[in-house]
Amino acid sequence: MANETNMVINRYIPFACIYFFCNSLFLPEGLLYTTFLTPLFFYHIIKDRKANYLLVFVTLISLFLLIHFRQGVNGIFYIRSFILFITVGIFCLWFIGFCAKVQSLEKIFTYILYINALLIPFALLALKFDILKEYFWYLVPINPGIPVIPRLKMFTYEASYYSLLLVPIAFYTIWNYLSFRKRINTIHVLLVLVLLGLSFSLGVIAGIIMSFLLCIVFNIGSLMGNKRVITIAALIFLVSVATVIILFNYFPDNPLVVRLKGIPTGRDTSARGRTYEAFDLAYRIAKQKSLWFGVGLGQIKEIGRTIIIQYYYYTAMPETVRIPNAIAETFAIYGITGIAIKFSLIFFFFFRTRVYDNYYRLSLFLFIFIYQFTGSFLFNLAEYVIWILACSPVLPQFNKIKNAG
Repeated sequence: MANETNMVINRYIPFACIYFFCNSLFLPEGLLYTTFLTPLFFYHIIKDRKANYLLVFVTLISLFLLIHFRQGVNGIFYIRSFILFITVGIFCLWFIGFCAKVQSLEKIFTYILYINALLIPFALLALKFDILKEYFWYLVPINPGIPVIPRLKMFTYEASYYSLLLVPIAFYTIWNYLSFRKRINTIHVLLVLVLLGLSFSLGVIAGIIMSFLLCIVFNIGSLMGNKRVITIAALIFLVSVATVIILFNYFPDNPLVVRLKGIPTGRDTSARGRTYEAFDLAYRIAKQKSLWFGVGLGQIKEIGRTIIIQYYYYTAMPETVRIPNAIAETFAIYGITGIAIKFSLIFFFFFRTRVYDNYYRLSLFLFIFIYQFTGSFLFNLAEYVIWILACSPVLPQFNKIKNAG
């Protein structure tokens, strides 16, 4: 059985590399290489007799389609997004089945981490060559007060997306280090810290720290006997607080301090655009058709065009029109009803799959639950992968019963 599992994992490592490193490389906006693998995923869904779940998903979004077409939509934009959304659903159903069969994803996580480590020297070297720099680094200013700081994106389209891909590996590395005390795990932790640091995505980094500490708090009773976990948690909290105090008092011009100061004042365009501005825009766009059912798939760039131009005082429409916040975008597209369905599913699967019985899965759940209010988007495979991992029987070595005491 172990050999069969290893064979399955090894077979999917090339696919995992495509998903992680270059899923959108050289493709038009909205297309992914995993999209072209949809027939393969669909075949496995049929083989595993899970087509009934796909039918439920297609039926649900088809009901919204009828409502939206009755309201009036750009048919071409809608149908194109509708088909893409079905491919997302097919991928998710396939990945659910994959996690149920394999359960242990340690080898895949380790391979991905090592490949990242091997690519770091090439990424640093690419900083010297303008023609290569944009493939490894995100070069958009964080806010007007800070010059362009290259942020690692490693062939993905954005640094925050790259760091989001790292989240399942980061939590696996953290809990593995806390559980097994292997020397190599220290190297893994350092690699994760370097990669997240180079991506400089404060939302993801803060989300990881917050969800890890919350996981400790929620499980303080079962973890009290594990002095290492409690010590590390306390150390992370104290170091985080001390670092902020030192930087604010002695290095006020540090890019991190400038960015942190820019968040409450609204000067950090990334934080602003992913939080309250996203919800404001979503409300204005949804109101054009229906607050209950939203404007429909593919309609933000159509209906929201004038609203977004006026909101940001654009002289020309940007190439990509998107609300960079999963909850806000869901509200704009599917309205209050869509939000209600999403949260109903979230809480149903939280209790149905007993997420709280596994430290790793609970950490992932807490992270993505928080993060969806500050980033991501409706078609984001990285978000769905985290939700699915949180609600699947993966990495059972981190179950509470096994680690308690």
